[in-house]
Amino acid sequence: MTRPAIGGRTGPHTMKSYAMLATAGHATTKLRDAPVPEPGPRQMLVRMRAASLNRGEFILGHGLQKPGTSKAIGVEGAGPRVT
Repeated sequence: MTRPAIGGRTGPHTMKSYAMLATAGHATTKLRDAPVPEPGPRQMLVRMRAASLNRGEFILGHGLQKPGTSKAIGVEGAGPRVT
């Protein structure tokens, strides 16, 4: 689904995002649909072509969240600038 132009661009309403899901005693990852964020002042939106999940993100996911919560993960990636 394509959304109306926002800030001079059009694009899908959702994107794929890995999330760390907290359950009783451990954390797991899940690929899910998430809303495409709107960049704020002095920020840009990047269409990710390559991304990584690092060991540190898995370590941080263990024990830092309440069961039943989730958090988007992935801080490194590469791709063309959208805005």
